[in-house]
Amino acid sequence: MHVDCRRILANDISYLKTIAKKRPTLCERKHSRDMSCETIRSRVLPPVQEERLEFGIAHVRIVYENYVFIEEELRSSYHSQNHFCYFLDKKADTLFKTRMHLLDECFPNVYIPHKQLSIDAWGHFMFFAYHECLKVLTEVDGWKYALLLQNYDLVIKSVKEFIAIYNILGGANDIPLHKCETRCQNLDKQKWDAKTLRFYNESATEQSRSNGVLKFAKGTAQVSLSRAAVEWMISTVNLSTIMHLFNNKKVYGIDEILYSSLQVSDGLGMPGHFTSACLEKGFWSPAVTRLSYHDSRLCRCPSGKSRNSICIFGIEDLGILASSPRLIANKILPDYDYAVVDCVHELLFNRTFRNLVNPHFELQYYKELPHVQYHRNHSINSSNEIDCSTNFRTILKNKDINRRRACRFGFFSMF
Repeated sequence: MHVDCRRILANDISYLKTIAKKRPTLCERKHSRDMSCETIRSRVLPPVQEERLEFGIAHVRIVYENYVFIEEELRSSYHSQNHFCYFLDKKADTLFKTRMHLLDECFPNVYIPHKQLSIDAWGHFMFFAYHECLKVLTEVDGWKYALLLQNYDLVIKSVKEFIAIYNILGGANDIPLHKCETRCQNLDKQKWDAKTLRFYNESATEQSRSNGVLKFAKGTAQVSLSRAAVEWMISTVNLSTIMHLFNNKKVYGIDEILYSSLQVSDGLGMPGHFTSACLEKGFWSPAVTRLSYHDSRLCRCPSGKSRNSICIFGIEDLGILASSPRLIANKILPDYDYAVVDCVHELLFNRTFRNLVNPHFELQYYKELPHVQYHRNHSINSSNEIDCSTNFRTILKNKDINRRRACRFGFFSMF
């Protein structure tokens, strides 16, 4: 079924209702697929000569099913300077694994680690999987940021938009920070100082931080990490003890604690970190990597579907996805609504290769993020203190543009 995405973006409500009623899915595309390298490359590679990027981006995605969606996401974000690491969940079936390994064989900038782990819905072993890919990527030159994704995350920014945004971040990590109360209530029984955790490698010159303590915060699994932060995680510190301690906890969403806790633990010195001062004053810190909406009695999902109280994006959400300042949308389900995926991919193609202007793309939004301001000012003068309340109000003002638009359809933003 053909979907005229332009009519939906033009707010043709009658047409939107027609598409939403029929809801095209990916089911019919799954089985027949030519998997020769020549054909795969013809589907993925750009139709015109690439423009040189200032730097590349490393996409890290944990995957377990729906190869066609994964391949089409690769096509949508592909550039020869970008790098793509896919960690295969052990529960993936043989056909899916075979197809994914073909991507590794067909493209020099696609990587599949040999190790496989069983990742559950609670997030156990999630950061172990990310860590395996990050280790592979530290051996590769040319990228400045790593984008961490899950199977059904939908990228909603073009390659060029990513570069512009990460340039503004300027080395700051993009990780949302919320108080970790319920999920972290049992963690205080353990000592979390750097010495007890054997945090710094013997070869690391971080003795001045040996008295640092890990502080807890809750965020999301989907984050943007500077290359300096990734190399610090792999080469400067030893995260093994922390990852095992977190992984042994019977806590839902345990995968949302590691990176946010490192980000807020300014005493440990992760490059691109934020400060714990804002959380201690009662202010959470927003981030732009992930867009997600919470389903509730007051604000229902426009698509009529949710999973674990998170809205599944449908064709009704296309306008919000097209205008959002966020980088990725969590989440979509190809077997429920693939029209929204096709339309986002078409939109990104037009922005990349047909010079379609994104009228909602404002770099000032990213400059005003608290962690970006902190990183910029902190690198100039370490004694500078951030005004959490001022920055908090600024971000809420910007967020409310999308929030008001979203609430007209009956739901609101979580992060």
